[in-house]
Amino acid sequence: MNKYFREFLINNHIKATSENTNKAFLCVDRGRVDTALLCSFYSILINYKFKYTPIILSDLKKKEVYELYKSFGFNKFLIGFRYLLFFVKPIIFIKSLLLTIKLIFTIKKKGLYWFVNNFKLLNIRIGDLVHDQYIRNEKSYLKSKVDIKYINIIFKAIFRTLNISKIIRSNNIKYIIVGTETYAHNDAITLRLGLESKIPVIEPQLANLGFFRYKKHHIVHGRENIFYNKRIKIVKNYEKNIKKINDYLKKRLLGKGKNKYTLNHLLEKTNSKKSKYITRSEFIQKYGFEVSNVKKIILFSCHAFSDANHVLGNNFLFTDYYDHLKKTLEFVNKEDNPNILWAIRPNPTSLNDDEYNDINILVKTFNNKKIFLTPRKITSVNLSEICDNVITGRGTVAIEFACRGKYGIIAGSGNYSNLGFTDEFKNRNKYFQRLKNIEKIHKLTKEKIILAKKTLYYLENNVDSFFLENFSNKEKNIFLKNSKFLIDESLLSKVQHDSKKSVFCKKLLDNLKNFSLNNNDYVKYFLKKI
Repeated sequence: MNKYFREFLINNHIKATSENTNKAFLCVDRGRVDTALLCSFYSILINYKFKYTPIILSDLKKKEVYELYKSFGFNKFLIGFRYLLFFVKPIIFIKSLLLTIKLIFTIKKKGLYWFVNNFKLLNIRIGDLVHDQYIRNEKSYLKSKVDIKYINIIFKAIFRTLNISKIIRSNNIKYIIVGTETYAHNDAITLRLGLESKIPVIEPQLANLGFFRYKKHHIVHGRENIFYNKRIKIVKNYEKNIKKINDYLKKRLLGKGKNKYTLNHLLEKTNSKKSKYITRSEFIQKYGFEVSNVKKIILFSCHAFSDANHVLGNNFLFTDYYDHLKKTLEFVNKEDNPNILWAIRPNPTSLNDDEYNDINILVKTFNNKKIFLTPRKITSVNLSEICDNVITGRGTVAIEFACRGKYGIIAGSGNYSNLGFTDEFKNRNKYFQRLKNIEKIHKLTKEKIILAKKTLYYLENNVDSFFLENFSNKEKNIFLKNSKFLIDESLLSKVQHDSKKSVFCKKLLDNLKNFSLNNNDYVKYFLKKI
C-alpha cells in the first residue's frame, strides 16, 4: 500500500466509542481498501448516533483492510466463511452439507432455472447470487451445470446464510452496512437477511457522497428502477425542453458531454468513428438477401455474459444472459420465418474477448443464413437505423431504439422497465409468442417516444439519486460548500472508474486533519438520515 495509507493509519483520530449496550450493527467487509474506508466512515456515524457496538463481518483476507478497520477503533471481527469454521461451528457445517446434498437432487429434478429463480433459504433467494458467481470466471456461462465448482459455491452460500443469520440473531443486530449487493459472498447474503428481518441496510456510494438505503423490491427489480422507486414524475419533469433533450442525445451518441449512466469511453467504443456507415439496403444485400423479401431485421444486442447478470434485479426470464441468447436463437431457428433476419451483436464493451468467439460458434451451430453476426466495425447508431426492433436482456440499447420509435424487447426488470416504451413479459411463453409474431409489432406513439427520450436524458444526467431526493441543486451546492469532508467528491471521482488509483493521498490526509464529528454540517445532516 502507498505511504499515504500508512500515514492515515498513524494519524487517524476518528474512533468508535465503546458503550455498554446489548445492541450492535454489522459492517460487512468487501475486501477492498477504498470501500472499507467508506464503510468505516458510515460505521462511525452509526456508532456515534445510536451507540451500537460495531462488528466487522469479514473473511479477513487482506491485512491492509484489517489494519484500516482497526485504525477506526473497531475491534470485534466475525467471519462469514472459512474452512476452519467447520470445527468451530459443526452444527452449521453438518446442516449445510445435508442441505447441499438435498439441493443437488432437487436441481436435477426441477432444473437450474428453478434454482436461480425460485430457491429460498431462510426465506431469501440466493440462487441468483450463486449462479452469477459461478459464471463470473472461466467462461462457465457456456457450461451452466451443477458440477463440482457449482456445488462448492452452493455449499459456501448455504453455510454463509446459516452462519450470518445466527450472527444477526445472537448479536441483536440493529443496522447493517454493506459494500456491494452482488455475488454469493457476505455482503449480498447479509443484505437480504437484513431486509427479511426488517433491519435497515445501507450501502455507501463510491460515486457520490451519499448512501443507498435498500428495500425488498430493489432485489427483485433493481435498485435504480424508475417505476418501483416512484420516480416517473421526477423523470417527466426533470427536463421539459424537448429540443434541449434532442440536442443532448445527438451529442451523447458521439461520446460527448458528461454522461453518468453510459460512460463516454463506452459510447465511443460502440460508436467508433473508424466504423463504416452502411444503409439498410446494403446491409440486407451484404448477407445475400433481396431487399423486397425482408420485412423486418431484428437486432439481438448481447450483454457481457460474465458480469453480474442479476444485479439489475433477479426478475429475469432466463438463467443468465447467455441462456437468453441461446434459447432465443433456438426458437427463431425452429420457427424459421422467411421474412425476418436476426442480426446478433456481441457486446462491444465486454472485457472478455472470448465472448465474441463463443457467440460466433453458437450462431454457426444453427447453419441458418438468416441468423448472423453483425460486422465488427458497425456503430450502435447505424444498427438502430437499420434494424426494426432490438432484443436485449435489459440493456440501454432498448431505450435508444425507443427514442427512434422502435420497440425494444426485454427479458427482465431494468432501470427503465414498466414505463411503457419497451415490450415486457411475465413469463417465457409470452416472450416466445411475441417473437413468433414479431412482424406485428407497431411503432411507438409520440408520447412514448418523448418519455423514452426523457428517461435516457434523466439517466445520463442524474445517477446521484441521493442528492436528487434530498436537495435542490441550489441546496446541494450550499451543502457541499459549507461542509467539511473526510472523503469528498474530488477523491471519489479520482478512483470511481480507475481501480489502479487510490483514495489514499495527500488530500485525504489534509481532510483528516480538519475533520471532526462535532460542529460539522455534513455529519449533522447524515446523522439525521441514517
